[in-house]
Amino acid sequence: MFKIFDISGDELCTVACEALAGADLSGRELQYADLSGADLSGADLSGADLSGSFLSEADLSDANLSGCNLSEADLSEACLAGACLDGATLAGADLDGADLSGASFRETDVTGTSLVHSGFADGSGAFYTSRRSGGVSGRFKVYL
Repeated sequence: MFKIFDISGDELCTVACEALAGADLSGRELQYADLSGADLSGADLSGADLSGSFLSEADLSDANLSGCNLSEADLSEACLAGACLDGATLAGADLDGADLSGASFRETDVTGTSLVHSGFADGSGAFYTSRRSGGVSGRFKVYL
C-alpha cells in the first residue's frame, strides 16, 4: 500500500501497489509522493507533477512521463526502460543507477540532473537531449 499526502501532510489517498501498473495518473498533483519500489510500468503520468517525489527502485518501464514535472525527484535505481520523458522536467533529479535503455528524452530539461552509473541500451554512455535553461536552447551530450 502507498499513501499519498498533500504538502500540509493530510492524507489524500491510499493506493494499492498492484493498482498502479498501467494506471492513468495523467495531470495528477503528486508532489512529494513516496512511490519507492512501486510498479508503475505502462502507467500514464503525462503532465503529472511528481516534483520532489520518491521513486527510487520504482518500475516505470514503458510509462508515459511526457510533460511530467520530476524536478528534484529521487529516481535512483529506477527502471525507466522504454519510458517516454519527452518534454519532461528533470531539473535536479537523481537518476543515479537508473535503467534508461530505450527511454526517450526529446526536449527534456535535465539541468543539474545526476546520472551516475545510469544505463543506456547502446552502452555508449552518451545522453542526448535538448536543454531549456536560462533561455538557452540546443543539443548537448553528457558522458557517463
